Amino acid sequence: MKPTYTTIKTSPLRGSTIEVSSNGQVDLYHSVVAMSWASYLGLFASAFLVVNAFFGYLYYVGTDAIGGLASSSYWEYFFFSVQTLATIGYGNKFPQTMYADALVTVESMIGLLSLGLFAAIAFASLKPCTPTTPIAAPTFDGATAFRTCSAKTNPPVTLLST
Repeated sequence: MKPTYTTIKTSPLRGSTIEVSSNGQVDLYHSVVAMSWASYLGLFASAFLVVNAFFGYLYYVGTDAIGGLASSSYWEYFFFSVQTLATIGYGNKFPQTMYADALVTVESMIGLLSLGLFAAIAFASLKPCTPTTPIAAPTFDGATAFRTCSAKTNPPVTLLST
């Protein structure tokens, strides 16, 4: 059975809609793109702090996992995590065990992917909808959502295709 979609929120400023399928799930991409800038940046900052706090704790519980620390304070590990997640790497702090190397590998991948996702969603939120720039995005149930505008009127049209 093909799911039916109901529009629950429309943002005329951004030209995006949040749609809910018949099984009640929200399309995450559209709900994030439809957020206000304050909400989006708040979500990003919160996620950044939570991820760094989590990895900082994992480094902290590892025995002598990180070398070059000024003290054994949790904050040293937290800021090592910030440097790793943001791919800064000043060089004075470094992993010195296999445990820490594995954590750094996972955290670096998360940092690179997060930066790409942040930029992609910010671009989708900023880019005005024009007739020559259709936007396509997959939805949670395997459908593809296409967003485009007509040449005469500029409100976007969201089409769902399975």
